[in-house]
Amino acid sequence: MRFRWFSSFVLVLGLAALAGKAFSNGGSATDDGSIGISVSPQTMLLGSDQGGSVVVHTNIAFRSVDASSLDLNGIKPRSVKADARGELVAYFNEGEVKGLFDAELAPCVEVMTLSGMMKDGTAFSGSDTVRVIVCPAQ
Repeated sequence: MRFRWFSSFVLVLGLAALAGKAFSNGGSATDDGSIGISVSPQTMLLGSDQGGSVVVHTNIAFRSVDASSLDLNGIKPRSVKADARGELVAYFNEGEVKGLFDAELAPCVEVMTLSGMMKDGTAFSGSDTVRVIVCPAQ
């Protein structure tokens, strides 16, 4: 039992390290303007309240971003802030984001793209995929 716990811990630790390395680029967009983002929740449950917000975490410095230029698939954030590492976090209205999806096509996988401008005028964008499913009526 102890070996199973330890091997699971090592696997999770290794995956977290790889994800951190892939997600980190020093707080700025790459030469082609791409950034790393993570959309939460990763599964959109149409017909169910998931807390009211869709949150996008990025790997770019909040202080470098023109917050008024941000959009997620055409939707403006309702608020933005810096996380504990000083990186941009944007909050979007859950209902507006879910309104982008067609319930008749679910279940499916959709691409969510955050785009905007740095304060120096450089454009950036980053994408993540989310699962979309319909919750049965209760």
